[in-house]
Amino acid sequence: MSVRAKLIQLFSRKIKYNSNKDIWRNGGDNHYPERVELVIQNSPTANRARNLMSKFISGAGVVNDFDLSENRFISDVINDIAYDISTQGGFYIHRTVKIENGKLVTGDVTVMDYLKMRLGKTDDNGFGGKIWQDDYDESTGFGNTKEANWYYPFSNNQDVISAQIANDYIGNSENLEEMLGAYRGQIMYVKAFRGKVYALSPFDSVYDDCDTDYRISLYSNKTIRSGFLGKKMFLTNGLSPEDEERMEENIAGWLGAENSSNVYYANLDNAEDIEKAIHVKNIDTDFNDDMFTNTQQRIKRNILGAANNAPEALIFSNDGGLFSGSGEQLKQLKKFYSEQTASERALIERSLKMLGYEVEIKKLGDDRIDETGL
Repeated sequence: MSVRAKLIQLFSRKIKYNSNKDIWRNGGDNHYPERVELVIQNSPTANRARNLMSKFISGAGVVNDFDLSENRFISDVINDIAYDISTQGGFYIHRTVKIENGKLVTGDVTVMDYLKMRLGKTDDNGFGGKIWQDDYDESTGFGNTKEANWYYPFSNNQDVISAQIANDYIGNSENLEEMLGAYRGQIMYVKAFRGKVYALSPFDSVYDDCDTDYRISLYSNKTIRSGFLGKKMFLTNGLSPEDEERMEENIAGWLGAENSSNVYYANLDNAEDIEKAIHVKNIDTDFNDDMFTNTQQRIKRNILGAANNAPEALIFSNDGGLFSGSGEQLKQLKKFYSEQTASERALIERSLKMLGYEVEIKKLGDDRIDETGL
């Protein structure tokens, strides 16, 4: 007899449409992006893995980097996209429009804050609905604050863009360039890791492992701060109240005020002997550093695997890691991980090309590139 997990026993992220707000909820509580961000940040292993994955996706910069505006380059946009892909599994890009050679083209692009974005429902013809930007608030719900904004979904169709511009414009002018001043722009939403409506984080399958990694660190911290760690017990026999008070002061003086909290002192009336006068007892620590060794190894393996098989030696400096491995070993690991993140780089290049930017991301681990940082 085989036993299989039932559908109701398996975890799933609920995606429901809220008709009152015209948004698809991202998770049952509409807080999936926030929970993913926090669980990664709280996990020492996941945080390192995410940062490495982001670094390799964005690579060693771009060939022929160019500026979009003052002190902002296309490589900065790619860095922001890489972070969102490695955290959330997708990204939102806002674009403005300008007229160039009689054609409507991209004016500027900005990577939007993923946590603040939600999708509206597509219409019966399959055209995308509004894309909302807002701070979610428990009391008002998403898309119900004064700061809520919505944008058009991305399209390169000239007629569609013209219709969007006309829809935003209030006035009598038919001059398209004048009408552009009221245009709210478009949002391109791209999913690097597939999911229903919204992308899944690359760490979605190891969400519980990330949380366990954090809980182990929290347990260690609480045990060291509050547990029986390096404690001493002073016991005396039959001292008068005055002598007892002087004894407490002396003990605090011996140890220093900063260590006096690690000592328990008691004067026992009518105790027999107590080794003639005074007895000092060490209390063994209740901290066991080996308790979670196997669990931590399994968690580390799972999390690094979720991050596109991030090599442990590129993240951790011990056990043959970054600074102890041979140069050839590190070079091969860089090449390996560049291959593991190649599809994400290609996706960024294709997305930016659709926006009118021809870019080539220089991958880390390429012998032709003078690398820095790794």
